[in-house]
Amino acid sequence: MKTSTNNAMKTGAKHLFVILVLLFSGHMLMAQQVDLGIFPSGNPNEMEIRMRPDFEIQPTDLMSNIVFTIRYPDGLGITIDPSSPFPYELELGHGDVDGGFFYQTFDADHSNLFGATISPGDQVVILTFEYTNAVADDFELTNEADFPGEDTDYYFEINALDRTGIFYTLITPPVPLSNLGLYLGVLLLVVFFVVRARRLI
Repeated sequence: MKTSTNNAMKTGAKHLFVILVLLFSGHMLMAQQVDLGIFPSGNPNEMEIRMRPDFEIQPTDLMSNIVFTIRYPDGLGITIDPSSPFPYELELGHGDVDGGFFYQTFDADHSNLFGATISPGDQVVILTFEYTNAVADDFELTNEADFPGEDTDYYFEINALDRTGIFYTLITPPVPLSNLGLYLGVLLLVVFFVVRARRLI
């Protein structure tokens, strides 16, 4: 009885080890994304777009593409005056009206080295814009622009690899939900094997 119990526990431990390796290998593959947020800059009538990676960006990494769209109410005479620092140098892309909102896309059609280390969770300003005839809450990031033939959805590319994340707020946890799911899965597996081992003893 004890031998069969020990064998069952050893087999269970081996299965757990394999599953953990696969899960954390998947975690390493999935945890490479850059989130984007829009916030008041602290200066009067000015907003800023921040990026927040969940991995370390090296100075020699290449910022190879960025696309995102903001929207704000149409018909109020709102104007914006954007500015984007190196290496992002975002430019005005497609702009159009739909459903009572003006959608303005920004993109970077060039490639620059980041030139500095960006640690996981760091928030880095990639674009600011001054505005008139509006309040901060009028502006939001969106993937809801629907203009055939135009690339308007959020996209972030580093070293020619897709690192697109989510839109975040200051209360959004920096750990992607996909990774939280992995952690929860590991915990449930550990609990399962512990309970099973106890029943076999």
